[in-house]
Amino acid sequence: MFFFQTKLFPLIYLYRQKYQSQMLGKLKSLQTCITIAGDSRHDSMGHSAKFGAYTIFCCTVPMIIHFSLVQVKTEFVA
Repeated sequence: MFFFQTKLFPLIYLYRQKYQSQMLGKLKSLQTCITIAGDSRHDSMGHSAKFGAYTIFCCTVPMIIHFSLVQVKTEFVA
């Protein structure tokens, strides 16, 4: 497990950052307007929405621009 946390995850993160910057460069170089859409998905009703997934998609050139998994942190004040 130590290998995955210290070696593999940083490599995946750096690769994704490089890929995303190249992809955004390609989109910026287009001479036409682009259409961007976003969507999110959370736990179903009746369950706690602790995790959510957000996606940003380019409709003009079919590609996912950004994808993010988030954890909701709620704090109750008594």
